[in-house]
Amino acid sequence: MATNTKGLGHLAFRVDDVQDVLERLIVNGGNQLGDLVQAEIYGAGTIEFIYARDPDGNIIELQKWK
Repeated sequence: MATNTKGLGHLAFRVDDVQDVLERLIVNGGNQLGDLVQAEIYGAGTIEFIYARDPDGNIIELQKWK
């Protein structure tokens, strides 16, 4: 499923440690989608994020702002 289609595309969660939460998600039946991204957002700070699927197949985004 693309993240820009009608309906719920994905849920984003702010977490303290993206890699740790991703690893726990995978151990519990989820899977990683794409690569871990770090980007500087002018005026907002640095974001680290990754997309994944939860065990039910829903697309989620794990993100941490610095």
